[in-house]
Amino acid sequence: MLLKIKFQFININEHYWLGIKLKKKKKLLLVVGHSSWWKKNKHRNESTRILKKYKREGWKLEKVSCIPKNKGSVETRDFKEYSLFKDS
Repeated sequence: MLLKIKFQFININEHYWLGIKLKKKKKLLLVVGHSSWWKKNKHRNESTRILKKYKREGWKLEKVSCIPKNKGSVETRDFKEYSLFKDS
């Protein structure tokens, strides 16, 4: 497989020689809060379990971004988007 970098083609098998690190990326959308106190605890525990599972598999956290609530919606949950990466 070839990579195109600034109009040059490079064989991926030679990426170690050129110092190029290829990353696998994932985005997770998790519920982290709620207006109810017991549901907030429940959702945070579930999100923590999911993130710990990915950490055990070697994924690292790159960025966390809050998803703003839709003002016209009745949704009471809070969401965050987690960007994970894994070096190949």
